[in-house]
Order: sequence, then structure tokens, then C-alpha cells
Amino acid sequence: MGSPSEREEDFARTVEVCRAAAFSDLHIFPYSSREGTAAGKQKPLPKEVLRDRAARLEAVRADCRASFWKSQLGREQEVIFEERGEDGMLTGYSRNYLPCLIREAPCGLPVRVRAEEVRPEGAVVSLL
Repeated sequence: MGSPSEREEDFARTVEVCRAAAFSDLHIFPYSSREGTAAGKQKPLPKEVLRDRAARLEAVRADCRASFWKSQLGREQEVIFEERGEDGMLTGYSRNYLPCLIREAPCGLPVRVRAEEVRPEGAVVSLL
């Protein structure tokens, strides 16, 4: 996102593709120039344009992620819980990168769970 030659129409198409693909998550970072490359010789986009585009993609990311997380409710997953958060919940990720939260479970071992509730930080799951 944000290469020197990226036009508003190009960015709008990126947004369309991201929405249509319904990614489970997005990694957003602005283009960074590299010395000695053709793009490195071009005038960079203004910082305010980069900030605006990043914010717009972040909104797409939030929508995609929320839809994906909700689609996982009721589904069985295999998760390895790795650490306990400040809220006391154990956290881990499923094979499809669903962040999972649970009060008690074995750490470091794969366990079967079911997603029961979606929170801003991930899905609350129960052991099967």
C-alpha cells in the first residue's frame, strides 16, 4: 500500500479485492522506498495520504476479521494454548489463526475446543 505510483483508483481496487476475498486478517504496512530501485527515485506519496489509506484498510481488516471470527462460532478447532493474559485467560491460536481464549486448559499441548463467543481479543472457547 502506498507505492509512489499508486493512484486512488489503484488503492480503491485493493480495498475491493480485500473485501471480496474475505481474508481472515490483513497485515497493513505502507510502502517503504529502497535506495537503488526505480521506485526509490520517485517522489513518495504524502504522509497524510498514507495515513488515510492505512486507516481505510484497517477498517476493512476489522470487518473481515470480525466476519471470520463469527463464522467460527460453534466449530471445533484444535488449539495449543501458550500463555495466560493479564485478564487470566489462556491464549492460543487454532490452525486457521483464530485467537482463542479459555480459563483453564493444558498449555503447550493440542486440545480440541469449540468457539462459543466472540470478544474483541478473540473467541472464547470450551474444551471438548
